[in-house]
Amino acid sequence: MSDITLIHGDCLQVMKGMDDNSVDAVVTDPPYLVTITESTPKWNAFIKLKKHDWSLPYEWIKEAVRILRDECAFYSWICPEEMTILHKGLKACGVRVLNNLVWIKTNPLPSVPKKRYRHSVEFAVYACKGKRIKYFADRKQQEILSHWIYPIVGGKVRTIHPTQKPLEITTDWIINSTKEGDTILDPFMGSGTTGVACVQTGRNFIGIEIDERYFAIAQRRIKDALQQPNLFHG
Repeated sequence: MSDITLIHGDCLQVMKGMDDNSVDAVVTDPPYLVTITESTPKWNAFIKLKKHDWSLPYEWIKEAVRILRDECAFYSWICPEEMTILHKGLKACGVRVLNNLVWIKTNPLPSVPKKRYRHSVEFAVYACKGKRIKYFADRKQQEILSHWIYPIVGGKVRTIHPTQKPLEITTDWIINSTKEGDTILDPFMGSGTTGVACVQTGRNFIGIEIDERYFAIAQRRIKDALQQPNLFHG
């Protein structure tokens, strides 16, 4: 069974108390402040993000990279406006950016301004700490494309978190870049998708979340996952 550690708190403070080189991957979805503009819907979840500006200077990256073991993977969702900033921040910490990844949405939300394209993609970065990759699963070329095609999360698995990502994508990343028994860190746990993927694939998980409501949702989802059989191996 996976070893699960869930921490309700500020990830910057929590990570400062964690040992160097102690996790086998970082998989996360940090809030990006640049996406919060005057045109953003006035949802409480977005308004609350304004209280924590994680965009610059990306102090959380320095701590996450310190905790990450050499030659291990770093995955982070990011908005296109901040892609270059994230690349520079990772490189400054000795992390090599290997790919920009794309989630193509099959059911994007409609565009309210009729003269704009619908927002149908999300971006992420795949990187590695050090000069070589310690592990990458043996998969066919058709299975390692840099894009994923999935609908927006809906139905019973949908939570109140405004940027919930598909479990299938997170699961792919974890299987590709870690082995069973490895430990994965998510400094911005949100609704707990990374934790659920870790449970289902036999990985250990450390999740940190500052929002009390999201923390409770993550606890419930991960507890439910622990009660189900291990669905994946390898």
